[in-house]
Amino acid sequence: MKQTFVAYIKRGSPEERKPKKLPPKLKALLDKPPNDPEKFAKALEPFLTANFVTENIGELGELIRDEGDLFAKRVTLHGAAPQGKGALPNITAEAFFDFELVGKKKLTDEKLELWQDENDYLTDAVNFFWKLDDETLILIGEHEGAGFGVAS
Repeated sequence: MKQTFVAYIKRGSPEERKPKKLPPKLKALLDKPPNDPEKFAKALEPFLTANFVTENIGELGELIRDEGDLFAKRVTLHGAAPQGKGALPNITAEAFFDFELVGKKKLTDEKLELWQDENDYLTDAVNFFWKLDDETLILIGEHEGAGFGVAS
């Protein structure tokens, strides 16, 4: 049985603020962001990705069958704070993952919390990235908060 989960990051900042080489469309957005914050965030979404590294969580096999480096099916950007011309902004975003469950019942946030209290926090397996091209990812490392739960 598959179930969708959501990870979030609050005010995450990139490890490299001003990369030397940016895709032309991203460079144009960063050099002259739209005045509307929602338009700015929506325009940046295609340049974001996230993954879930199953090896980072011990005993994860109790919950899900998936293994390896799993990429989010969707990343939604809720806010982006411009940091100057050509600079990658700080972001607030959500990433959605579909996992194949071990059991036949869907997990609840309560069950997930109990499991995490006894094992590892699932946020330790989640990474958000700026995706500049097929080979270049810039980790969004520092943040003011993160979480992981069952998607509604």
